[in-house]
Amino acid sequence: MKRCRECGEVTTSSGNVCLSCGGKLHEMSMEEKKSYIQKEDEQREVIVKKQSRKRTIELTICALLTLIGLGLFVTIIVQGRFEFFLLVFVVLIVISVLQAINPDFMWDIEHSLSFIAYDNLTPTDFHMRMYKLRGFVFLALADIIFAVYLFVG
Repeated sequence: MKRCRECGEVTTSSGNVCLSCGGKLHEMSMEEKKSYIQKEDEQREVIVKKQSRKRTIELTICALLTLIGLGLFVTIIVQGRFEFFLLVFVVLIVISVLQAINPDFMWDIEHSLSFIAYDNLTPTDFHMRMYKLRGFVFLALADIIFAVYLFVG
């Protein structure tokens, strides 16, 4: 491993010139390598913990919205006010849960059903965040419609 003396960039290339700033690279000592690898591992652990915490929050919100929606739906059925169009919202809940929990799966389904060839198309992080957001919004929308139908309609 080599480090640039100008900008501090670390690289594993065999060149002698930094690709970031053009400065001269020098070979890192064994201590520098150990320290660098340890810092990288610590940063990776922090990122994994944040992602795990975020995933737990997402799953909790998704579960709560799903339970609310299905609870309202069961209440409507128990009251004998069931109408066929309400099944559309149950399907909306199922699709929304899939989209919020596993946006990659929904991306694959959407693009496999398309008439346009998307062979080399890969989703960006933004697309995946929007898929998750759309799932949560649709879950909340289904819950609101069930509540309005139950309490107003």
